[in-house]
Amino acid sequence: MSIDIPKIASELNSLAAQGFTKRLQSIRAEHTKKRQLGNDLFRLDSTVQNDFAFHFGGRSECQFNIGWMNLYGDEVFRYGVALSLETSRSYPDPKILFSKIDRLRTFLSQNNFSFGFHLTVGHDEIEWTQLNDSLKEAGKFVFFGKVCDPKNLDLEEVLLTFEDLLELYEYVSFGDTDSLDLNAGSLNLSGARRLADGTTKYELGRREVERRAEHRTIQNELMGLFDSNTRLGVEVKRETGGMVDLVTELDGNYHFYEVKTCVTARHCIREAIGQLLDYAFRSVHSRPVAKLIVVGRGTLKPDDERYLRKLNELISVPIEYLQIPQ
Repeated sequence: MSIDIPKIASELNSLAAQGFTKRLQSIRAEHTKKRQLGNDLFRLDSTVQNDFAFHFGGRSECQFNIGWMNLYGDEVFRYGVALSLETSRSYPDPKILFSKIDRLRTFLSQNNFSFGFHLTVGHDEIEWTQLNDSLKEAGKFVFFGKVCDPKNLDLEEVLLTFEDLLELYEYVSFGDTDSLDLNAGSLNLSGARRLADGTTKYELGRREVERRAEHRTIQNELMGLFDSNTRLGVEVKRETGGMVDLVTELDGNYHFYEVKTCVTARHCIREAIGQLLDYAFRSVHSRPVAKLIVVGRGTLKPDDERYLRKLNELISVPIEYLQIPQ
């Protein structure tokens, strides 16, 4: 093995301490009424082994899990969520997790996940339809998440995947039916609830509410950078659909700002570029578009700077990144 799992767990603890771990602790505290002490996602002295690690408190839950596995004959690094039905002194009977297999099946049947996610039992990949009673026996290990070549391990990508799985974790671990309707499978929408009159009510999951709140906070902080003489608009509607988060008019030119709440500058740029190019080139504007700006919390790294320089060699409208520190 070329990667040290305890070292990876320690580095993830540092990355997750102020963001993901606090959100996870908040969800667990709400459902278990227990407050977790400390900011560690993984406890190095109890939930970390040489070949795997799971979040503190996760033995009886749908656990956030990292480790090694063999998939299609290749040794890969896995990161995602798992249900471990392996027995131990603390958990001699795995029946506590049986209902969670059913909830995992329900969640996956009603939600689309992007290409790159794998569902496995042991070393075998399966479809969500195979999550059935045959798996409800001691020793089974069910995993849902992503894998990568150890040489290409990106810890920020691991953390972003954990973020993407928070709503699944909450539903599978605690059966939070407020964020998922068991009768809404045909809609393929997370949080869709059928009402008695046949209409559909859409409810935001916890993570989406937090993301929107952070988005609005960044927008407000961005507006605060301009003086009262600056002509600007917030959430400006476009003829072709969609809204620009913030538009300023300077020297007769438009500057378009797109706010993203991703952890890293890299992922903010990746998510915003398509929207900004659409804003700039799909519509005919009354003023020239002079600049496109991605706005986020993360700090630009040298690779990000090289990427932006390359983009600016190819595109006529300059693209920049603006950090709004937390």
